[in-house]
Amino acid sequence: MTDPIDPGERPRHVEDMEYFVIRDRTIDMTPDGRIHAPPPTSFGTRLLRIAIVVAVVATAAAVAALALWLALILFPIALGAAFVAWALYRFRLWQAGGRFRPPGEWS
Repeated sequence: MTDPIDPGERPRHVEDMEYFVIRDRTIDMTPDGRIHAPPPTSFGTRLLRIAIVVAVVATAAAVAALALWLALILFPIALGAAFVAWALYRFRLWQAGGRFRPPGEWS
């Protein structure tokens, strides 16, 4: 039986955890306890952030334009289908001699 206070060998999960421990971080603190502010971002970093925002907005605008274009293409087709359906309804009404009534209207 092993001694519970000094088992001699460390458990495996602690060994694996050592790979994820970041040891090179330091806290930049003044002697009176204040923490220094991080350095300002560089011009290149700010430019990259702006470029990413512009790219995302441009992509969203392109997708919206594509959706609008598709809706404008399909709108005349839907109007044509509605007209054909109305014309066929009127043709069936004419063919029945005006006696055709939709279901539910039996007065």
